Amino acid sequence: MLALTNSNDFDAIQPDYHQLPIPTLDLSDQSFNAILNASAIPEPIKRVVNLQIVVDQFPTSVEGKLRLANSLIDISDYDEAEQILTEVEKKDPWDWRVLWYKGRSLMAQKKGKEAQAAFDQVYFDLPGELAPKLALGLAAELAGNSQLAIKMYDLVSRTDPSYTTAAFGLARCLSHSGNRKAAVAALERVPQTSSLFTRSRVEVARTLINIQHSPPGTTELQEASSAIETLTLEGMDCYRLAKQVLETTLNLVTSKTVSPVSSIKILGQPMEELHLRQGLEKALRDMAHLVTGEEKIRLVDEANRVRPRTLL
Repeated sequence: MLALTNSNDFDAIQPDYHQLPIPTLDLSDQSFNAILNASAIPEPIKRVVNLQIVVDQFPTSVEGKLRLANSLIDISDYDEAEQILTEVEKKDPWDWRVLWYKGRSLMAQKKGKEAQAAFDQVYFDLPGELAPKLALGLAAELAGNSQLAIKMYDLVSRTDPSYTTAAFGLARCLSHSGNRKAAVAALERVPQTSSLFTRSRVEVARTLINIQHSPPGTTELQEASSAIETLTLEGMDCYRLAKQVLETTLNLVTSKTVSPVSSIKILGQPMEELHLRQGLEKALRDMAHLVTGEEKIRLVDEANRVRPRTLL
């Protein structure tokens, strides 16, 4: 299986079929080089066109058909992909790759339960491999089966921490169940050498300030601040994350959920209403400098709303 590569933005990571590894290409397949060239085309529709040419040139190539089906899934042509996969399956009912791509298609269509059934069979066929366990975890999470998802994610992440998708998935499920501490511990499994390490620290901060099940305490707010301060974020990512932490802290202080403590610093601001408002106002104005139009107006208005009140 090929390693997963995620995007570089800092939107919260959610279960997605793109996180599924792609089976490695069969070196002995007659269309190996042609598939490599076609698969390297970044534009999805052009990639489909070129893979169709490969299939036409090498009609007996199983890899060609599988890669074409995979690219059809990427352009949401699920019926055509299913037809190709069924054709391959008829010739070899024991080829687990057919079920893998069917599961990928089902996940793309948000059919979690059906995808879970497909990957469960792949897991049965390849019990010693980690990738089917990861796929089963992703599908189970999508299907709402958090117990199975947690089990699979935990198994994969503990066995091989380089499967960072499993750590993120485990943290997601644990956070949704209200176990903030365990969710943070899951994110801390992401190796510092991983390209997603910074992303994991961002998610640590977000998890610590999550108020969905219970409000964070002073300790969690401090830990979230520390997690951010160790990062080298710039621009909108930095300002947006600062806004989230400062806004959450301010709301907790003004609602008297946590007590103000001047000796405690949150992103450099004493944990008191006045200073938190100043920090939040700055973050909002920094964000406003990077956008235009209605979004800029909205952020400036929000900055004006949260700024400390004066007698002048």
